[in-house]
Amino acid sequence: MKRADILKYYGGLDDYRDYLSWAIFAAVILLGEADWRKFVFCKFLNCSQISFGPSFKGKYHFKTLIKYLNKKSSKRFKYFTISDPVKIGTDTHCISCITDSKSKSIFIFNPAIGPRGTSGPIEDPFFTNSEKVVQKFYREKGYNIIYYPVSCACQCTEDDVYCQSWSLISSLKGFPNILLGKIKPLKIPTKKELRFNYILKFWKSLLNDPNFCKELQFQYKVLRGSNGVINPKNPNEACELLKYSIAKDML
Repeated sequence: MKRADILKYYGGLDDYRDYLSWAIFAAVILLGEADWRKFVFCKFLNCSQISFGPSFKGKYHFKTLIKYLNKKSSKRFKYFTISDPVKIGTDTHCISCITDSKSKSIFIFNPAIGPRGTSGPIEDPFFTNSEKVVQKFYREKGYNIIYYPVSCACQCTEDDVYCQSWSLISSLKGFPNILLGKIKPLKIPTKKELRFNYILKFWKSLLNDPNFCKELQFQYKVLRGSNGVINPKNPNEACELLKYSIAKDML
């Protein structure tokens, strides 16, 4: 099947992009969950030395975060995700963290932070309160606080709302360098269309896993149902929509 056939099937470009936006929304939600972040990490890398923690999001208290940070692990690395406590359904900002007990360092992957600590044209860096809590905790433990370097901030525009995916991708790409003790800046495209192509390629790399597609379709169906669509057109609609998408569909 070709892209032209898909566009025709969904009633044209505009309708296709409307359907696609729901599939992307489903992927965003899925990749914000701790279990799926672990799944993706271990799909591409050897994660035997990593202890995976929660995704701190939604309605929680910083005391819960600090309690987790105090937990000791038999493994060298700890991986967890943070965002500020908010009401469920409210926009937030996800950041990945990797601690290394050997080098006493914590590597922070904040997709809104660029090479000079700025997010695109924004003058002030976007730091979350949860980020400050984590920094304070590890600084008091004598850890080095390291923002993993990038050539360009992953999120440079307000319409890039993919912090869950960006923080996962950047930590996935950065971890092998952390393991080698050679921190190299991650190359992030400066043009928005190329950045969207980068993230789209990442999503598509997960579509060959039947469990991911099944869960993506379930999440997609729930989201469409909340919008009044009872049954999607086919049982693999979400994965099919992503498979044939291009970066321009996201602009």
